[in-house]
Amino acid sequence: ANGNDIKGQGFSNNAKIGEIINSSFVRNSASTTFDGVDAQGGAIWTDQDLKITSTDGYESLFDGNYVSQNGEVRPEAIYVDNSELTLETKTGGKFLFNDEINGKDYKLNVVGDNTGVITFNNNIRNAEISLGNNTVNVTEGSYLGNNNSLTLNSGTLNINNLGSAPVHFNDFSLVGGQMNIDVVDVLPWVP
Repeated sequence: ANGNDIKGQGFSNNAKIGEIINSSFVRNSASTTFDGVDAQGGAIWTDQDLKITSTDGYESLFDGNYVSQNGEVRPEAIYVDNSELTLETKTGGKFLFNDEINGKDYKLNVVGDNTGVITFNNNIRNAEISLGNNTVNVTEGSYLGNNNSLTLNSGTLNINNLGSAPVHFNDFSLVGGQMNIDVVDVLPWVP
């Protein structure tokens, strides 16, 4: 990122905001048509550690956020630059991500009290992902295999569709918890 990049049009956290509680981000965008200028984080851009908490049954929704660069549109809600993003659920809190999470040199910590549900219906890119004490639902296995590392510490990871394409991780650790895969496409063996 350089000083001219278009960053987080919904919320730009370079002033150490720390925590956002029970909030949704819908239809935010970061756009540019200038060469050499990147659009990052349609809803949130951060270069500081940030915790987003959903509590007391609230569903934090990320939907319709995008970045647009020279006419190319990508459904990116959050961009994390060299810091940590923590998604925390408490007392039945939920997250629904219909947009991507992206960044550079960052950690994504998904934590909770074993009562929350986080659903990812789009890609997580370039992250060191740590999951614990939640039920995490991922619509497509490929959403996790975008230059990521993954550690499942506790809780449950449900992958709805693994598909037939390989899912690659930089590093994968199953420390505890449970991983469920609902559909796996098996290609026929051809001699």
